[in-house]
Amino acid sequence: MPLPSTEHGRYFIDARVVKIKLDDGTLYQVFRHFFEQHSPIFVEEYLSNEDADYIHLADVTRIDFDRFLSLMYPSALGKCDVKTPEEWISVLRLATKWSFVDLRVLAIGQLRFDATPIDRIAAARELDVPEWLLPAFIDVCMAPKWLTQEDAERLGLSTVVEIGRIREEMHKAFERSYYDRWTPMDVEKAIIAANLAPTPPRPDTFNLDGYQSSWVSRVTTPDALSPVRTPWMCSRDGLGSLVLTPEERVAHGTHSQLCFNDA
Repeated sequence: MPLPSTEHGRYFIDARVVKIKLDDGTLYQVFRHFFEQHSPIFVEEYLSNEDADYIHLADVTRIDFDRFLSLMYPSALGKCDVKTPEEWISVLRLATKWSFVDLRVLAIGQLRFDATPIDRIAAARELDVPEWLLPAFIDVCMAPKWLTQEDAERLGLSTVVEIGRIREEMHKAFERSYYDRWTPMDVEKAIIAANLAPTPPRPDTFNLDGYQSSWVSRVTTPDALSPVRTPWMCSRDGLGSLVLTPEERVAHGTHSQLCFNDA
C-alpha cells in the first residue's frame, strides 16, 4: 500500500506564474513564488487581483528589473550574474522599493567595499543607507585628487561647495603647522557640521591583539590626503594607531578601517 503524499515544506513550489509589464512594454512571465515568499509589500500592491491579465510596474527600468530577477533566475546554476557596483545598486534600488529584506542586506554588503565613495553617497541618499555617508564623505574630502565633472554633477552644487571648503581648511591647517594638521576626526566633525552626514552612533569597542579600537575612517600621511598602513598619530595626544587593510577587516569581521590605540 503506497504511503500518502505529503507536500515538502520548502521544495513544493507554487507553480502559478504572473505576467509583469514595464513602462517600455517589456513583458515578463515569472513564478509568483519568490515575490510571495519574500515581499508582502509586493504581494499587497500587485498580486491581490488574480484576475488581471498582467501587472504593470511603473517607474521600473528594464535594466534594473533584469538585474533584480537574475538573483532569482541566474543564467547558470550556482552563478551570480550581478557583479559590478552599478548592478548591485539596481538590486538595492528595487529591494528597497519592495522591501526584499534579504536582497537589500546582500546588496548593501556587496557595495560596502566595492562601490566608489561617490556611488555610496548617491546610493545612500536615494536608498536610505545613512551609515554610508560619513565614511564616504571622509574619503572624498581626503582624496588626493579633486572631483571629476561627472562626480560633481552627481553630488550637486551645494555639496561640492562644502567639500571644497573643508579641503581648503585642511590645507590651511597643514600650512600653518605640521602639528596643526587635521586628523580624520577633524574631517568628520567638519562634515557633520556642514550637514553632509548624520552623527554616527557610538560604536562598541573590542579588544584585538592588545589594542582597544576607536572608530576612525582613515589614518593619513602628513599631507593629510593619502591613506597608509603604518603607525600614526590618530589624535594630537600622540597615541599610536594602526589601520586595517580590507583583507584584515574581513578576517576580523568588521566593516570599518579601525584605528587601534594602546589601551
